[in-house]
Amino acid sequence: MTLWTVVIVRGHRPVRHLRRITIMALLDPVLTSGAWTLGLATASSMHATLISSAESSLVAVGALAFFRERLRRSTWAGLAVATCGLWIVQGTSAEVGQGLGAVLIGVATLAAATYSLLASRVMPQEADPVASTAWQFLIALLVCAPAGILQAADGTLTASGANLSHWAAAALAGAVGVGLPYLWYNRALTVIPVGEASVTLCLTPVAGLVAAAVLLGESLTALKLAGAAVTVTGTLLVVIRR
Repeated sequence: MTLWTVVIVRGHRPVRHLRRITIMALLDPVLTSGAWTLGLATASSMHATLISSAESSLVAVGALAFFRERLRRSTWAGLAVATCGLWIVQGTSAEVGQGLGAVLIGVATLAAATYSLLASRVMPQEADPVASTAWQFLIALLVCAPAGILQAADGTLTASGANLSHWAAAALAGAVGVGLPYLWYNRALTVIPVGEASVTLCLTPVAGLVAAAVLLGESLTALKLAGAAVTVTGTLLVVIRR
């Protein structure tokens, strides 16, 4: 709703590639979020984060293979350092995990990487990233709505216990935690190569780590802080060298 409010207030600019934006929406957030959510039912968050750390590498390799996008050595080095940082955050005892949960997390990671590659070709051709991102989420909502309606009908999904503060928190989380990051990422793909942009995805677990400590009071071990520092350093290698 936040994105559509901006679009309506400043005037809607038609999107040029609605079909491709539809495919983007089906990849992410529909398939990515759906597979991730289902995967977490049987896979631990530690395993999920470890598997999803491959996303940046998949994007960089995909950009090289499909688009002949050659990244600087500093970008590859930054990507390697940032990925190692994520492994450190998860601890030396982390395992990839087995079973359906791990497979679903892998599917989510592959879908997200494919989304980035497709978006890197669609977004530079769009006149308005805000309108394109708004359409992306509207399409995702329309695709997922039937599932929500069915769950509400059989009683598995209910909002009877939610008050105004809950709805406000949900709206804020949707705008700040989902809508704006997607918008900024789509906007970034119009000005920098997707391989370089993908390195910043390594910061997502680090942001989650900090948020858990600040908002939920979870403890931060020295190992996690060291891993976060390594991940940030790897990202800075790409940003500073650009």
